[in-house]
Amino acid sequence: MIITEEAKELHKNSMVMDIHCHPSLKVRLFKYKIYDHDHNILIFPADDSKKDEIFQMQYDLYDMSKGNIRAIWSSVYVVEYGLVDHSDKLSFGYWFTKNLNFPFDKYIEDNEHPERVFSQALQVMDIMEAQVKTAQDKGFKITYPKTFSEFENDIQNGNSCYIHSLEGAHMLGKKLPDTNTYIDRVRDLSRRGVCSMTLGHFMPNDICYPVNGISPHTIQTLNFIYNYETYAMLGLTTTGKAVVEEMFNAGMIVDLNHVSPPGRKDVYELNEARGNGNLRPIVFSHNGIRRLCRDELKTPDDWEIRKVRDSNGVIGIIFMNYWLRGYEGVPDLGLDNIVKTVVEIAKICSETEDESDLNALNYDHISIGSDMDGFTQPIDDLYNSSQMVRLTQALLSRGLSHDNIKKVLGENALRVLRLGWK
Repeated sequence: MIITEEAKELHKNSMVMDIHCHPSLKVRLFKYKIYDHDHNILIFPADDSKKDEIFQMQYDLYDMSKGNIRAIWSSVYVVEYGLVDHSDKLSFGYWFTKNLNFPFDKYIEDNEHPERVFSQALQVMDIMEAQVKTAQDKGFKITYPKTFSEFENDIQNGNSCYIHSLEGAHMLGKKLPDTNTYIDRVRDLSRRGVCSMTLGHFMPNDICYPVNGISPHTIQTLNFIYNYETYAMLGLTTTGKAVVEEMFNAGMIVDLNHVSPPGRKDVYELNEARGNGNLRPIVFSHNGIRRLCRDELKTPDDWEIRKVRDSNGVIGIIFMNYWLRGYEGVPDLGLDNIVKTVVEIAKICSETEDESDLNALNYDHISIGSDMDGFTQPIDDLYNSSQMVRLTQALLSRGLSHDNIKKVLGENALRVLRLGWK
């Protein structure tokens, strides 16, 4: 792709933010360092080819700087034991590493003591904060702000920011004594600076129920067998509703990725019950949309996108073709699919199908939610954070104005943080 001087300058002068990526996964599993540029594990040596990008770090500080990315919502994820239990390949890997005293089993939810997963999540946050401190000592202008005011100050002072977020409310723990214990843990996370939490993930938890969030190719590769239809019509649990209320009150953004449609409807209703003056922004942090990925309940339908609009929230667009178009295949070139999703969301939020004036559409509720470093298969034409200017070029080539491109790149996400994070 040829990057024009106009795109380079526009990207350089934009606030670029990714609201869903997972550098902590690579740090935790492979002992990578965010302040290193070369990352190696034994069977996948680092090189410049694309074949091993899933096992390389896509969000180290070098690539983040090269991509002019000023902030990321750095998502903590402790692997659910149920994911391992329903995949014979993951089960074998879990057994193999555990019996060889490899540490990988420590990064998976403790099935015998499910309340301990909260401590595991806090430990990942500690590790990431320690790496940022080391990076600072090495001269990097990077911080881990704990409140929006700290974040705003850090950005104004020329720093880039990692912000804690969590993927999956299973990390609050399971089978806790009472609802107040879950509430206390939400408050603890808020004090630690967590800006958002995805309520669901691959397995049921004490807050909500999931829908399928795994692409067909990955399901086949892992031989993952699970019946999500069991949960398709189940909403939030009683505890889940209390947790959502506390997140709204505490200033932690509710992320509806992976949650069943009835559970998502419960969240919209809880938010609307607060009254127009007290609505909190709601997000889908890394997703496509139903009109382009029709067979997956994970993707929000048109009416849900309007609910996100009405809450002043955003849809973070994932950089993975299956969730953008509903099928897999090669070549896996996806920038066009990302741009198409951007325009479709803008049309839905404008309640018109007229594309004659693209810049008259509503781009206020779209963001980047790449899911990089999450062991997903990113698109072939933008698979590393250093390449983010390619998105700017693609949007510019489609005819979007500078102002609308800046919204998508990060201004919308900044607004969500301002309104939703304390």
